[in-house]
Amino acid sequence: MRDVSVVEVGDTVQGTSPDSGFGYSCKWIAGARVRHLQHVHHRQNIYNGNVVVRVDGDRWKIAGVELTSEDRIVLPWNPK
Repeated sequence: MRDVSVVEVGDTVQGTSPDSGFGYSCKWIAGARVRHLQHVHHRQNIYNGNVVVRVDGDRWKIAGVELTSEDRIVLPWNPK
């Protein structure tokens, strides 16, 4: 995995609380370089889903992820 970019964070998911964590509808993109037997290519995975965050000690942490969609895009070769 090379990078992850958060594209959109929506409203709070109904039914979440400080005790269970706060859920948000989100969209994010994960970029990666993929190596197969004969070649290497770059791709992006575009995810939509609900992400739950909650306090653990004195830090916010991801407590859960529920994917609602995943799209995979193979990027054109770039010799840079």
